[in-house]
Amino acid sequence: MSTFIGHYFKTVSAYMHAIPFIREHRLWNGFNKHPLVLVALIAAGIVLSIKMYDVIAVWWTGSLDMLGGEDATSEEGGLSFSLTGGYKYVILILMELFIFHIAIRTNELVTGEQTALTLRTFLGAQIRMIRVTVFVFFMELVASLILGILLSVIGFEWLKPLLLFCLQCFFLGFALIDNYYEINGLGIKESYAEAKSMPGVSFGIGLGVYLLILIPFLGPLLGPAIAAVAATLVLCAIEENKKVSTLIQETI
Repeated sequence: MSTFIGHYFKTVSAYMHAIPFIREHRLWNGFNKHPLVLVALIAAGIVLSIKMYDVIAVWWTGSLDMLGGEDATSEEGGLSFSLTGGYKYVILILMELFIFHIAIRTNELVTGEQTALTLRTFLGAQIRMIRVTVFVFFMELVASLILGILLSVIGFEWLKPLLLFCLQCFFLGFALIDNYYEINGLGIKESYAEAKSMPGVSFGIGLGVYLLILIPFLGPLLGPAIAAVAATLVLCAIEENKKVSTLIQETI
């Protein structure tokens, strides 16, 4: 438990330093060299903005209904979809090229190791993200069903919403830190094994993304990139990478 808490607070610290790190090192530089990234980013921005508008509209309508005394519980297309449905994984798939570029740039600065950014590299990352999101969506579903049954048996159903949310944070966090392990040559199974050995990091990264994507318009676009930077910083710090720069050692 102490390890979980320690890793969680390291992750929080990494999040706090992620935005200054992005700004100082101008991690967005280089997008003009990769037209595919630009096209994907623009397309993702349009799709996510439309969806976020829908989420806000439903929430606002529900708020007005509540003021009018009506039951405004909505599970279709509203805020609940962005929190518990597939919206979070749709964001990751749409934003993967942007996330991967940011993750690679961060890894290069932290470790000093250069990665060739080619069309094949980006396509491989996109395909892997789709595979990872399918995997975590399935794992999240199975784990949720098992957890629900166990809680019903022991009479602690009131804990179900909180524990389900924690599960979702863990799996969402894994989907993001997998970029780090992909860059460092691990397969999805090996990456998942590493995530399970550091649940405090996966949970912390996932929780941070949940909060960030709730920020209208900019959240879905920038949240995953900020999380990718935070994941790289904290994982390098925890693994005590021999090539971690002095800047990162002072930051985390």
